[in-house]
Formats: sequence, structure tokens, C-alpha cells
Amino acid sequence: MYTNNDTTTIFPGAGKRGRKMENRNFGLRIGLCLMLVLLPAAVALADTDITDASYRSVGGDIVITLATSGDTPSVSVFATESPARIVLDMADTNSSVDSSPVSVGMGAVQSFTTLGAGGRTRLLVDLSRPVAYDYSADAGQVVLTIAAGGAAMAQAGAASGMDFRVQNIDFRRGEDGQSRVIVSLDGEGANVAVNASAGMLGVDIFNADLPDHLNQRLDVVDFATPVQIIDAGQRGDGVRLELAVTGLFEHLAYQSGNDVIIEVSEVVQTAIDQDYQVEFYEEKTYTERTGMSWKLNVTRVPV
Repeated sequence: MYTNNDTTTIFPGAGKRGRKMENRNFGLRIGLCLMLVLLPAAVALADTDITDASYRSVGGDIVITLATSGDTPSVSVFATESPARIVLDMADTNSSVDSSPVSVGMGAVQSFTTLGAGGRTRLLVDLSRPVAYDYSADAGQVVLTIAAGGAAMAQAGAASGMDFRVQNIDFRRGEDGQSRVIVSLDGEGANVAVNASAGMLGVDIFNADLPDHLNQRLDVVDFATPVQIIDAGQRGDGVRLELAVTGLFEHLAYQSGNDVIIEVSEVVQTAIDQDYQVEFYEEKTYTERTGMSWKLNVTRVPV
């Protein structure tokens, strides 16, 4: 893709399929236990509250405003093209806003939803097509502006001056056989776009640098997950990952702390058994008072 480096093949260790490339299960279990214990406290100690969500049209652009109280939240934004969505995440933030979808139906914006759980809040915007967008976080409000035109997705938040450096690219096999690609950055709030096509999933991390030793092609076929190849490279002022995927798949992209996480799961087609048969009553007779008989013969019918 972007490099002539040789492909690096990663093999799961004997008896370790289902684990990550590096053996950190013990620490992971401890971390999960601590998360379960501390989750209620995390919710209670969230630094910011979302008190209202509204939208308006300004010169054809759609402006979604989240009113906040408390500290200015740490915001990260990413977008997908298929389906077309913009996702804005806020850490250490509770929401008292109704979680029902708000219908917009103007420009490219179909609806938006504000969801709060576990001390984090997510604004999910459903679009009819990919469009340019920008956001800002100030005292008392978080504002997402969605352009009226049909331009390609912008590098949202580029004006914020936030630059990132990729620290590591990791691969894990999930318990249900899903692929999990973890890109570790040196800070939170990176802007990410994901584009899916047949056999390929492209991930762009804007305003980010990729060290030379991570500019490589990883072969993860032996993990037996949908992702076969991870090809990472520098593209302009951003980092591009191209994931070669086999079969039908669905994906989920999200951020957790400094990590950008992309999960890819296989979609299994449901086959219809052609030998399946429906048996009705073989014979029914109905006699009217006039003495006339009507007979219905229905036998086994293949579906």
C-alpha cells in the first residue's frame, strides 16, 4: 500500500488462540474487576452533565448544540461512510437528556440521538450521505456543525491543533471469533473516519504520525478471524489502515482512552432447508344443509 516493507506474519501461540498478541490476560482480568467495582463511582464523579440537546439551521448548515454544566468535556469525533454517521464522544460526562432519537430531516441530517452510560456520553448523528462537519467544545456547550453541501467528510476538528502519534498497532481475536484492531495513540480525542467496501475496511486517523517501525503490513490469517491483512501507512498528515476482510462482515469503531478500536465480525447467512415441508390436513369435508359436499385435499407441500 504505502510501503515496500516485507509482510510480517503474526502467529497465535500454541494453545493461546483467543488471546491477544501479547499475554496480558492477567492484567486485563484485574482491570475488568476494578472497572466493575469503580463504575458506580465513575458515574457519580463525572465532571460534566449534558442538560439539553437542540438543533437549528444556519445558512443551510445543521448546528446541534449540547448544553453542559460543569467542566468542558474532552471530546473525540469519528465518522463512517457506510452507514453514513457522525459520532461524537465525551468522556467523564453524564446525560439527563432523553435518549429517544430526535428527527431532523434537513439537509443530510436524518436524526440524532444522545446516549449516556457509565460516565460517558455519545451523540450519534444519522446521515443520508457523508458530509463535511466541524465541532467545538467551550464552557457551557458542545457544538457540532454539519455542512449543507455534499462534500466528502472533512478532517473534523482540524482547527483544534491536536496532533497525535501512533504508539502501537495491536491485533486480538475476540471470544466470539471477531477481529479487534487496536491503534494506541499518545492522547485522546483523535478524529477518525471509517469506510467499508467489499473485502476492505479503510480507517483514517487525521492529524496523526506513524513511526517508521509501524509502517508495515501485518499478516493475521492464522488467527482465523474475518481480518486477514492489516496494512498501515502514512497518508499526508494522517494515518491510514487498510484491513483486508474475508466474507460478509459488519464493523464497529470506537475510542477508549488513547485507543482507537475497530472490531470486525462475520455475518453468517441463514440458509433455508429446501427439504423443509409443511403438512396440512390431508382431507376436509364440509356439508351444507342442502346436502352438497365440498372436499378439500391438501397434501404435503415443499417450501
